[in-house]
Amino acid sequence: MVSRLILRAGRERAVLRHHPWIFSGAVERIEGGDPAPGATLEIFDADGRWLARAAYSPSSRIRARIWTHDEDEIVDAGLIQSRLARAVRARQRLAEDPQIEAYREVHAESDGLPGLIIDRYGSFRVVQFLSAGAEHWRETVLGELSNDSCRGIFERSDAEARLLDGLEPRAGLVWGEAPPSHLMIEEYGLRFAVDIQAGHKTGFYLDQRENRLRVRGLISGGQVLDVFSYTGAFAVNALAIDQGRPKTLNIKELINCYIEHRREVVLRRTRFLLRKAEDRAEVLEGYIIALANLDEFIRIIR
Repeated sequence: MVSRLILRAGRERAVLRHHPWIFSGAVERIEGGDPAPGATLEIFDADGRWLARAAYSPSSRIRARIWTHDEDEIVDAGLIQSRLARAVRARQRLAEDPQIEAYREVHAESDGLPGLIIDRYGSFRVVQFLSAGAEHWRETVLGELSNDSCRGIFERSDAEARLLDGLEPRAGLVWGEAPPSHLMIEEYGLRFAVDIQAGHKTGFYLDQRENRLRVRGLISGGQVLDVFSYTGAFAVNALAIDQGRPKTLNIKELINCYIEHRREVVLRRTRFLLRKAEDRAEVLEGYIIALANLDEFIRIIR
């Protein structure tokens, strides 16, 4: 028996407007047992009208992510496979563009695959399963991707969003050949080294590709300050049109401010716990460990 999620009265409007999420505050009750994380639920309004099918996330404030608003559309492996194929076809223009070697192949909810991110870096793919629903269909997704033309698939399901869905972080090679520690990609005539295995997100901010190109047409002289200088990609694009040497914000200056703030946070938290704790020695030991870890962090970044 498929479980049913019943919405509170008046909370169906967002679903009828095809909003992809159902928040916990909109849920009246779950009927038909105790569904597992990622299970498909039938969504009904307070009057018993069918609205959608969605993936269940019991640990998240986003209690359900919608798969379909079509009552005749069944959520099964075939649906996941067809939507994956459709997403890949939709990015065919990017795949064939000689100026672009990296792009987002699957855009989660925008492609009808909530919580699933797939980025393409040349002949490698990086995947993120960031919701219980995406995790539920993990093997189906990987099986479909491994049938396509790529050398390797690396998983980076280690984002905070996954923790909010009650899922443990996971990262590592899941199929084929491991990508190099710094994979070179080309973007509109410029080359960048991407750390797929340990970099931010999946290694590179692919959603800023067109903005980086746009910078070249916006700058009309003077100096450029690149505040978001994870890879310095905006600064490199400014340099590409010879507009003087861009300045990048020194991240270590920011970290020094952060360190002092964290010391104060640790100290305040410890004072609070000491007022409540029965075993004060244990709290003090935790404080010492926290500061030792912070000192080690300081030593590394300096």
